[in-house]
Amino acid sequence: MKSKEVEPFKIYSEEISITGSYVNPFTMQRAVKILNSNEFLFQKLLTDVGDLSEIIKYISSDPKSFLKAAYIIQ
Repeated sequence: MKSKEVEPFKIYSEEISITGSYVNPFTMQRAVKILNSNEFLFQKLLTDVGDLSEIIKYISSDPKSFLKAAYIIQ
């Protein structure tokens, strides 16, 4: 995994949260089943999708038209 440099003050001053997640191996199969069922419209929760290499550009870009972003890394 490659590391990227980020400006800590920018994260602080713009109140940016960087959140990782842990996948429980015992619930993964159930979660995939729910996603594939199309019972919930999860796509409406996503604001942007991109590569990890683009995250610095994304954070540094002009303010978005939303208060909170769900940036999904492909």
